[in-house]
Formats: sequence, structure tokens, C-alpha cells
Amino acid sequence: MGVIIVGDGPSGLYAAIQLKKAGVKDVKIIGPREGKYVRPGHINQSVFYRAEKGIGKRLRSSTETAHIKDIERALYKEVNWMGIPIIKGSFVQYSDKEKGIVVSVDGLLHVEICDFVLDCTGPRRVLVHALNKRAEERKTEKPFEISPVSKDVLVKNHMLAYVKMSAKDVRAADNGPRTNEYGLHGKSPLEYANAMERLRQFGWREMAFPRCYNMTFGKDKVCFYVEAPDNLPDSQKEAWFQAVLESTTGDSTISYKLLPAPKKYESKPRLTTFTVDPKQINRFSYQEKGLPCTITQGDAQIEPNYYLAHGIVESFERIDAMVKGLIVIGGVIHYFDGYDYEQEVKEALVRHQTNIIKHYKERKEFFEKWLYDAKKYYEEANKAEPKPLFQERLIEIQARIAYYDAIKTFETKTVLFKGVSQIPVSHFNPVELLSELTQAKEGLIKAITELSHELFEHEVNDAKEKLEQLAFLFKDVGNQLYKTGKFDLALQSYEQSLELYQNQASKVNEEEIFTLYSNIILTYRKLNQLPELIMTATKALQVPDKVPETIRKKILYNVITQVAANIQDGDSKPVPELVKMHQLNQLCDQNKVFISAQIPEVKEELILIQRFINKSARFQELGKKQFAEQKFSEALESFKTALTLTQQQAPRDHDIEALLQSNIVLVHRKLSQPKEAFSAAIEVFETSPTLSSEIKKKILFNCLKAISEAIISKNKDIDKCFIRKVAAFYVEKKEFREQCSSEAADALDIVTSVLGSVEDLREFARLYYSQAKPELSLATYEDGLLVQRFSKIRNVDAEASLAANIILLHRNLNSISQAIPLAENFLNSKEQFAVETKKKIIFNLLKGLVEKNSSSSDKILIEKAHEIYLQHQEFIGKELAGSLKTEIQLLNSLDLKTVSLGVARMDC
Repeated sequence: MGVIIVGDGPSGLYAAIQLKKAGVKDVKIIGPREGKYVRPGHINQSVFYRAEKGIGKRLRSSTETAHIKDIERALYKEVNWMGIPIIKGSFVQYSDKEKGIVVSVDGLLHVEICDFVLDCTGPRRVLVHALNKRAEERKTEKPFEISPVSKDVLVKNHMLAYVKMSAKDVRAADNGPRTNEYGLHGKSPLEYANAMERLRQFGWREMAFPRCYNMTFGKDKVCFYVEAPDNLPDSQKEAWFQAVLESTTGDSTISYKLLPAPKKYESKPRLTTFTVDPKQINRFSYQEKGLPCTITQGDAQIEPNYYLAHGIVESFERIDAMVKGLIVIGGVIHYFDGYDYEQEVKEALVRHQTNIIKHYKERKEFFEKWLYDAKKYYEEANKAEPKPLFQERLIEIQARIAYYDAIKTFETKTVLFKGVSQIPVSHFNPVELLSELTQAKEGLIKAITELSHELFEHEVNDAKEKLEQLAFLFKDVGNQLYKTGKFDLALQSYEQSLELYQNQASKVNEEEIFTLYSNIILTYRKLNQLPELIMTATKALQVPDKVPETIRKKILYNVITQVAANIQDGDSKPVPELVKMHQLNQLCDQNKVFISAQIPEVKEELILIQRFINKSARFQELGKKQFAEQKFSEALESFKTALTLTQQQAPRDHDIEALLQSNIVLVHRKLSQPKEAFSAAIEVFETSPTLSSEIKKKILFNCLKAISEAIISKNKDIDKCFIRKVAAFYVEKKEFREQCSSEAADALDIVTSVLGSVEDLREFARLYYSQAKPELSLATYEDGLLVQRFSKIRNVDAEASLAANIILLHRNLNSISQAIPLAENFLNSKEQFAVETKKKIIFNLLKGLVEKNSSSSDKILIEKAHEIYLQHQEFIGKELAGSLKTEIQLLNSLDLKTVSLGVARMDC
């Protein structure tokens, strides 16, 4: 029994030659190609040098550009010369009956007996997957683990193109951006943005130009390697290549032709894409009883990156190390130690890994740096030529920058401890640390919400994973800060953790959430922030039965004992407002049975809390008793205290509040405090718009009676200025006036009598006007209008007439702006009044506004005049065209942007 090599590429062919040279008699190769090697791809001369060094003979005399097919053909020729059989077939499975493998040749299956089998199938790892599948079926541990060499691979798809291209165009392509170059390379920001958007149409997601480099290998023959977007369809490959050439060179005339297919190998590709995402396995050999020893070689061990040109050379090096460690006796391998072999190639393997990791790290940093540059270029491009597409791309760029910034925070702040990422808080400024972690959280959320989940699937999924890690990290940081007494910072950290866990649905997170609630409550207790403590406990125990028993006990115990302690200490410690105390009372009531059974030691504390909460009701009852005993001053204080306590309750009892406010107005009446009663009534109507009609009536009645009784008793506090305010307030309470009792109507008459009768007020106003006392005349007309509005029978004409005089006086006093609301009230009313009165209102209003603007260049007033003119243009044109001729001309020609200029010209 000998060695079967599965795979007839460079590694399989080289391994067969070296095994044969080492004296192994029975060596076979199984592969699909049977000497037909057409695989594209440029290789360096170093590949031939290393093969010749290992084999010990010259394989190629030419020094021209070589391709993978050239080394394969040279090795195949050597294999044939050495008489090593190559079977055109494929591996099927390991044999369960004999020590060997099942092979398919021309559709027929047979077993190849062997002691050793080499997996030289490259990234396909046919034997590796077969062994893992076998273990899975037998429910045993898989022997091989496959993992990425680098986590930083951003571009996985690559294109290889064999083309004819003129020397001029090759030079242009050579002068495009280098793989590590920044800057616009002669382009404007707008040209750069347009070029990027063209590439984006194919699915290119980076903001740097794709790497594009070439090798010539004959007259006008060129081999191009080009980075490409994932999932690029065959129908778009040529268009992508052309777009890259034009975008990188800035030359729209650059062109190429694919090389024609050779006659000998029709399947030889001229434009193809391939994936480069190097993977590695955790072991290089595996031995199981009854099976041949499996040894992996070449890319099956660890994949290369073609740009580094190290794959084939280092594969030959590791094959030589394997052969060197064999003991071959009589043409048969008698000794092979997998551990020794792995130790022998460890240095070469680490070098291979390091080069790949370094390459992709640099490439990732290159793409990241371009994001920051792209942000600047797109902003400039959008200024030059605003486009929604540019704005959309800027949002994406900023989301990607936020994501990468968040990842950097993870990389610089976390350390692995027993396989778990942690942050040693003592190594950092805790305030700055929390700020950076919060920014990282916001950046990750931004990436998840603003990036295309299809185009940036890796980033979005990674951001989600990082948010899950961040939830744990915030909690752990909070614990560390709590232990060092930094409770305010610990609280911030716990709250951030809680928010993140609440946004993640899982049973594990549910337990973490309740633990965090408990931690937050302990922290609030340390900070003596009782309202927040009660609120948090209420949230945590919304569904008490879901909370683990131990945590439920801790939460209830801490909140009850701390609040009770503060009540006990009186003035030395703050006590929550009543609204929070009622929340606590409800919480305790919901958990009454649990508290009684599990925390009986808090019984005294609960009694203390209940007594404190019942204060509001006690003050209300006390106020009623004091009122009945005619202790009105004491009753007033009791009702006010009860109202304050009631307003702090949650939920607020608006009916109780309204009743207390009504009692306060009544007590002010009893104390002959008309102004205080009026102020209390005003406050009620301003702060409690949903009062019941009965309470409204009581408040309005007692307030009115307090004022009328004060007038009758000739209270010195009552003056006309106060009565005007009262009258203006009750004018608005039309429903009350229409439905009030005769007692209330008499009280209203008493109040308005202070101002005088309408007829007297009108006469006095005229007198003051004739005496050139416009201020007194205005005040008297205003009193007349108030009294007129209290008339039992509405007289719109009389009201409008008084209003017209008021507007005239405002015009004379140069205070026309104060007349606008009154004028609009009548002009916009649906109620009809005399045409002459309407003419008077409009005439004086427009005259006054234009005159005011002329003297002060007040743009707002002339705009208002223009507005009123437009609203009543038809009426003005019919009734006031002559008397307002100048004003109409001005308003018709008015350009509101140059109002002051227009008025100046009119004055001239």
C-alpha cells in the first residue's frame, strides 16, 4: 500500500515528485485534468526557482512572464517522466470496508487501497470536509476546524483579464492610482464622486478606487488583476473592467479586446472572477483507526493571497518539510509524525499568516482612510453640483465612519480575560471611558440603521454583535465603578447596559435586565435619589411573577427600607414627593402577598410609609372641620396644603383638585378677600381647563359674590382698574352669564355699576374728547363697551359703535396697534352691524396703520394694513375708494420687501 494524492494542481504534482524521489514506490495522483492545464494567473519566476531547487533539475529555460499553467505543465511533464500514474477521476468518500478511498473514474466507483492520502484540493478541501461530515454523521467531534486567516478582508472578489491593449493605453493604466495612494490623482472632487457613483452601480462598496495592476507577456498582450464587487454577474464583467479603467485613468477613450480563445483549449478563460478570502485549518493531518492517514498540503492547509505571490512557493516548502520527516523503508512509508511535521513548518506557517494579516490590515486601513477623504470630497462635490445621490452617499459614509470609530474603541479599550472581553476601568479616566463607550454605542446603532443591510451585511451583523458585547461591557464597567464608590458613573453605565439589553430579545437578557434593575436601585440608594429609586422599582416589577424571587426580594426590600429611613429622619434627609409615594404604595399593594410571605421584616416600614401618604386626605378633612367652625384662615391653609399634596399624586385626581380649588375661592370670599378670590379663580381656569360645569359655576359664583360683597361694604381695595379686569374676565364667561341665578345676575349688576351706565359713559367720553383729553375719553369708551357687553339683550350695533370710537382714539393717540385685535373681532364677526360703523372702523384702522408706518417705518404694521385691505378689498373699493385713495394706491403698489421706501416716496 502506498500514497494517493487527491488533486493534480501544483502542490499535488510537486508532492508526488518529492515522494517518489524520497523512495516511496507506490504513488498515485487522482485529478480531473489529465494534463490539460489552462488555469490563468500570473506567477513570479521564484515559483520555478523554488520547484527546481526542490526537484534538483531545471524545469524551464525561458525567463518570460509565467502563468500558473506553465508551472503545472512543467511539473506534469516531470511526473510523466518519473512514471507516476495520474488517474482522471474524483474522490467520493473514505472506504468503510478497506483501508483506502472510494474513487469515481468515468462514472464507475472503485476503492484505491492506501496507507496515506494527501488532500491537495486547495480551498475546496475535499478530504477535510469528508472527514468532518463522517464525524458529524457519527456524532463525534469534527477533526478539522476551518477559520479565516484575517478578519479584515473587505474585498473578496477579484477579476483576472487577458486582453489585447495598445502600449499607450497600458501606460495610461500604469499611471492610475497606486494601491496605497491617497488623494484625487488629478481629479476634481466632483469627478471623483461621479466616478465612485459609476462604480457603485456595479455593487462596489468602497470609497477608494479598486486595485488594478497588470503584467505584459507578449506584443500588446496584458494580464490584468482587478478588485471587483461581490456577486458581479457574468453579463457585467466586461463593463466593470471598462468602468475601472476609465475611472482610474480618467481616460474615456481607453479600450481593450479580450484575447481570443486558443484552439487547443476551448475552455481556457479570458475574463474570470475568483474569490480570495484566505482560510486555514487547525491541524495538518489526521489518523483514524481503519482509515488511511490523511495529510493536507498546499492551499488546503492555508490559503494564500495572490498579490503576495507566496502561495505556491511556501506550499513547496511545507511539502519538502513533510517529505524530510518521513522514514521510507523498502519503498513504503514506515514513519510519519503529524505533530513533528506541524512543529517543523510552524515558522513558515506563522510567516505566511503574518504576511496575510499584515496585508489585509493595511488594505483595510487604506479603505478606512479613504472614507474620511471621501466625506470631504463628497461634501465639496455636493456644493459644486447638489445631488440627492451625493447626500445619500454622505449619510452612508458617515455611518461607516461611525462604525469604524466604534470598532477602534473596542480594539483600544478591551482585553481578553479567560476568553471574555473586558475593560480594566482602572487603566482609564472613567468619565472619558464612558463617553467613548457611549459614542461607540451610538456609532454602532447608526451603522445598523443607516447602512444597506445587503451591501454592508458584514458591518451590520458585526455592529449587532458588538452591541450585544457592549451591553455586557457597560454592566461590567458599572460593577467596577460601583466597587470603587463612583456611584454616579456606575449608574450611567448600568443604564446604558439596561437600554441595550432591553433592545435585545432573549431569555438570557431577561435575567440580565432584572439584575441590572436591582443594581440600579442599589446605586440610587447609595446616591439617596428616592424618586428615581421608586420609579425604577415600579418599572422592574411591572410583571412581578416574571422576576426571579431573590431579585424581587432585593428590589422591594431596598426601596421600602430606604424610603422609610428617610421619612424617619425627617428634615435631615429628602422624602419623595407625594406622586412618587403613591407609586410606591401601589407597588407595595401589588406585591402585598409576596412581601408578607418573603419580607415580613419590613412591616413597620410599610406602616410608616402609609401614614405619610395619608397626609393629603387628613388636611382636606381638617379644612372642612375648620370651615364649619368658621376658622377661615386655618381652613384656607389646610385646603392649600391638601391641594399641593393632591397635585403631587400619580395619577392626579382632577376632581379632588377642582373641589379643593372651589373651597379655596369660597374661603377667600368668607375672609372678604376679593382680589385673592379673583386670582384663585383665574388660576383655576388657566390650569384646569377640564373643570366640570358644576365646579365652574361654584367658582364663578363665589368669586363674583366676594367682589360684589366687597363693593357693598365699600372695601378700599376695590377700584375701577380691578373692576375692569373682573368685567373683562366675566365677559368671556358667556355661558355662566346666560344661565346664572338671579342672585348672580344681581352681583354682576353691582360689579358693572362701579363703571357706570352705558349712556353716562358715552356722554362722559364725548365730553373728554371735546376737552382734548383723549386718554380719559378712550378709557371711558372702553368701560362703556364692557358694560354694554353685559346687557341682557345683545346690541351689536351699539357695541360696534363704541368700538369704532375706541379705534379712532387709538389712531389719535398713535397707539393704533393696540386697536387691531378689537377691530378684527368686529370685522371678522359673522354678526351684522351698520355699514357706516364698519366704514369708520376700517377708515381709522387703515389710516392709523399707514400713518404709524410713515412715522416709524414699522414693516409689521404696514403688512397688517395690507392684509386687512386684501380681506375687505371689495367693501373698501365700494365704500371708501375716495376717502382712502392715497392709502389704497400705496397698498396696491406695495412690495413688502421695500415697504419703507414706498412710504418715503409717498411723503415726498
